[in-house]
Amino acid sequence: MTRAAEPSGDAEAQAAIWEIVRGPWRYAALHAFAELGCADHLAAGPATAGELARHCRADPASLTRLLRCCAAMGLTGVTAAGRYTLTPAGRALRRGGPMRAAVLANGNEPAWQSMLRLATAVRTGQPVFSDIAGKDFYDWHADHPDQAQIFQEFMTARSAGAAAAIASLNFASAQVVADIGGGYGTVLAAVLAAHSHVRGIILERDSVLPGAREYLAGRGLDGRCELSAGDFFDPAAIPPADVYILVNILHNYGDDDAGAILRNITAAAPRARVILADILLPDDPATAHIGTDLDMRRIAMGGRERAWNEYADLLASAGLTVGDVIQTPWILSIIDARR
Repeated sequence: MTRAAEPSGDAEAQAAIWEIVRGPWRYAALHAFAELGCADHLAAGPATAGELARHCRADPASLTRLLRCCAAMGLTGVTAAGRYTLTPAGRALRRGGPMRAAVLANGNEPAWQSMLRLATAVRTGQPVFSDIAGKDFYDWHADHPDQAQIFQEFMTARSAGAAAAIASLNFASAQVVADIGGGYGTVLAAVLAAHSHVRGIILERDSVLPGAREYLAGRGLDGRCELSAGDFFDPAAIPPADVYILVNILHNYGDDDAGAILRNITAAAPRARVILADILLPDDPATAHIGTDLDMRRIAMGGRERAWNEYADLLASAGLTVGDVIQTPWILSIIDARR
């Protein structure tokens, strides 16, 4: 009778490291599953690997191996007849689903290569994305419209939950709400829909505004929102408003640049209210949290994730005091600050 050996402490330690090493391989499989459109084709019904390969224009043998990995990760199921089906996780990867853009946006070539040079970024204290791409993150996306579209879809999906939480806040005393770096306007649209007396402004790069115009018009809000092309590092570009919203903005920048953005806002409207939505790191550094993982991306690509006290210090540098901090089920926390 064969009996399995009891794992030693050393074997358990090695297994823990192997679990981490496997992560990039599985992410690569996830990315390929999304890029090939497997979820979109399987949404029409169960299919064999050969049938799916024809739809995806893929090599049948290689796709069979990819699907085997994806099934083990819980993206698909497999019937007794060898036909693949979508699980709830797999359905989230359909075009227009909540996770497809997140998977693709985090795996573009310079972003992936930046993570491979994390040690260099840690040694120097400087991000490496620009060294790889030849320009900064946003300029690179401006030169790659397909990737820019995916990135904006990712930001729209990531902001959706925060939009509901922010829209539920009290805006009774506000007449004008400005969304700084507001993308297509997901958050501002929710605020305008919930508060009929409010008018909005989106400050964004010129290349993003056509998408914002279409998004707002589709919700009948274009008549209540001004679209302003500009750079939030330029004090003259900040429009006057009663409330400023910054969602997923400050974590893209180090303290000096993030502080400059906030000071530009308070200079434009000294009595304004500032609402941030960003990840808050746990106080205990040993706590497993997506923010500590994401901070590795920030080291390589620029910016930083912060704990509550770090945001409080950052806001204080611009003369702002934290009022309420609202945890949401969507990873982000809402920080409501005032002069």
